[in-house]
Amino acid sequence: MSSPIADMQKIVVVLSESNLSVDPGEFVQLRVTMTNRQETADRLLLEVEGVDVEWYGIPVPAMNLDANGQAEALLNFRIQRTSENHAGSYPFLVRVRAMETGAVGVAQATLTVKSFSSLQLELNPKRGIATFFQPVNEFEVSLSNQGNQEETLSLYASDADDECAYEFEQENVTIKPGQTLQSPLLVRPKTVPVWGGGKLYGFTVSARAASSSYAAGNTHGQLERRSLISPLLGIFLALVAIGGFVAWSLWPRPLPALKIHSFAALPTQIPQGGSVTLSWDVQPNFETLLIKRRQGDGPEITENIPSSPPPAGSIIVTPQGPQTIYTLEVRRKDGATTKQNVTIDVTIPPPAPKPSIAFFKVEPEKVHEGDTILLSWQAKGAVKLILDPGNMGLPLYEQTHPITADKDTIYTLRAIGSDEKSFVEKTVKVTVAPKDACIAEIVAFSAGQKKIFVGDKIKLLWQTHYAKSVRIDSDKGSVGESPRASGSMDVPIAIIEPITFTITVGDTSGKFVTRQLVVTPEQRPVAPPDGAPPVDNGATTVPAPNADGKN
Repeated sequence: MSSPIADMQKIVVVLSESNLSVDPGEFVQLRVTMTNRQETADRLLLEVEGVDVEWYGIPVPAMNLDANGQAEALLNFRIQRTSENHAGSYPFLVRVRAMETGAVGVAQATLTVKSFSSLQLELNPKRGIATFFQPVNEFEVSLSNQGNQEETLSLYASDADDECAYEFEQENVTIKPGQTLQSPLLVRPKTVPVWGGGKLYGFTVSARAASSSYAAGNTHGQLERRSLISPLLGIFLALVAIGGFVAWSLWPRPLPALKIHSFAALPTQIPQGGSVTLSWDVQPNFETLLIKRRQGDGPEITENIPSSPPPAGSIIVTPQGPQTIYTLEVRRKDGATTKQNVTIDVTIPPPAPKPSIAFFKVEPEKVHEGDTILLSWQAKGAVKLILDPGNMGLPLYEQTHPITADKDTIYTLRAIGSDEKSFVEKTVKVTVAPKDACIAEIVAFSAGQKKIFVGDKIKLLWQTHYAKSVRIDSDKGSVGESPRASGSMDVPIAIIEPITFTITVGDTSGKFVTRQLVVTPEQRPVAPPDGAPPVDNGATTVPAPNADGKN
């Protein structure tokens, strides 16, 4: 067996680039040049090790190359623009394996996944009220890092008139890719007068990455400042209160309209098993808020949300394919109801291919006890290869396995698919003979013609199994040897008496078997003169030819 270093020199792998850079969501190609420096043609298999299998694709993973032949293959790299695919450098190996000889060639490269930033901010609640006795309002800022690198964020809040004061529990936070954090925010007006009218402040909450000013996000909220007493309004309200109390006591007032400001899903199309954020903003005059889901024509199922949900909020759900419809239903005590739907499309991946075994064979099928046999196979679509007896797991990249035979055995190769339920199997049988027995077999030993005449040549035909040597002798002397396990030999016949031919067949351990063949030559008949009857001398005669050469 050749050394690993020698095998690698037999297959030469050259890459068009040793360092590749890819933006998430973009596509790059790597060209691989393969040279077969072996003395024979072989089928080369291209493999990649060290990076996620979902990051690359091999359009043509295997190809046939002649001795000293060269070919090119392409590796396609495409990184999804998601937070799971972290930025950084990923070294990997490109391996080319000779499927017939097992020789291997490798080349190393580095894939650099570039970073991108995507920040999402939400404020809960969207609106607060500051009164004379309770000026401070607490909000919760939800920060979500949708990029692929860790971000250190600085939090800011401001309003256009600079009338409010803001206090974060943490002004600087570090958030990992795909992580969501909540940061409390206290907001109060700088002044709350005893007399005066109310005022509404709109403020903005921003988060900016320390590494880049372009990585930023913001959300908006409102704070209503209410004075303790408004002089003019107080007098007016006192008068109105008296009249209003009477009117309210005598006249029913209509309830405000029940309204859904927004009900949205992000994103609206995902792969199977992905998550979606449902967010809502409704008029706060409701009694019950429900979110229901339905798949196709199936029943509606109510999602688990807080027993007293806020007017503006969000939950994370996991839709099922191929499509899930979510319904936001808001009810009031008087029976009023309003609804709004969003639809999520779910992409279902295709089923995994079923495993198959192209062939499973053993060489040789009959051996002596203690000899080595070689099992060989070719399987596709399998994640596991099991060899029985012994329930032995075989490497997926190997296609041969040597075994020392000690008894008659039926070997079974089982290829198992990715779902662990689909499998296919094939069997081969090995016959093991004792060490002192001859495994060579004489299948046939015969003459090529029925009648044999003195002076002609007899064609001896033989067919054997598991033979290393073949020798033919006769009781009149040696005939010759042949390196072929099956074949023929022409032997001249010079005497008219029975001849016994003996074929001796030897196996790899020097054991022999023989078989005999007895032939009786005849004298060739003599053609009689013209017009005379044929002479019967005990042998089959052939009529003499006429002058024109025809019988």
